[in-house]
Amino acid sequence: MNKDDLTARIAVSARTSKTRAAAIIETFTGSVSAALEKGERVKLVGFGTFEISHHKARNGRNPQTGDLITIPARRVARFSPGLELRRALNRKQFTALGRGLQSQSDELRWRSDRFSRGANLQRSTAPRFPAGRWRAEHRRLG
Repeated sequence: MNKDDLTARIAVSARTSKTRAAAIIETFTGSVSAALEKGERVKLVGFGTFEISHHKARNGRNPQTGDLITIPARRVARFSPGLELRRALNRKQFTALGRGLQSQSDELRWRSDRFSRGANLQRSTAPRFPAGRWRAEHRRLG
């Protein structure tokens, strides 16, 4: 997805023009950039945190000549995803498994149904062996 695609999606979901959506994106990126330049953290709960990471000066080698050079210290923008974003990224695994889950509430409902039916309790009390060994252990114990 690029900036034009994002502008189009915001315009459709907010029911506004693409020009206004582009202005919103420019304001957002400008505000985040200005805050990072000041050394502030930008925390968007559920989405993530933008912050500055400091890299010390270090020695390196010029790959063409092999000469020793000094790489200067610098500041780098860093993004850490929030909890809701990480859950949204991992939620695709459940839909890919064919469970038909489309949202987080569906996933929670599916999990609560499994716990209420005792499916996880039955599985957790059984020994964790591959199928053949499990049968052999049960024959010896039973």
